[in-house]
Amino acid sequence: MRLAEARTLRLTVQDVDRDHIARYYRPTQDNANRRQAAGLFYNDSTKGGPFDDVEARLYWQEKREERRFFTAGGAFLREGYAETTTWQAGLRGTKDLG
Repeated sequence: MRLAEARTLRLTVQDVDRDHIARYYRPTQDNANRRQAAGLFYNDSTKGGPFDDVEARLYWQEKREERRFFTAGGAFLREGYAETTTWQAGLRGTKDLG
């Protein structure tokens, strides 16, 4: 979204839900992935003040990876999962010194 001539605001959203992911190199394993993420980006390139260009970023993610293991005959052995929450922020300013 353009806020002004040299200022923009961007929002990205992701929602992924994949189940029964099979990999040929792991025939006795079944996987699932679930992930929700959002990123907010602000950019100001008005070239006034101490910087010519400023970018601010904020990112959030919730992720769950699941693994199910089977014997070579197809019998269920065990399962496990990992959950991750990520928050990331950044601020970048550039100035042309030439």
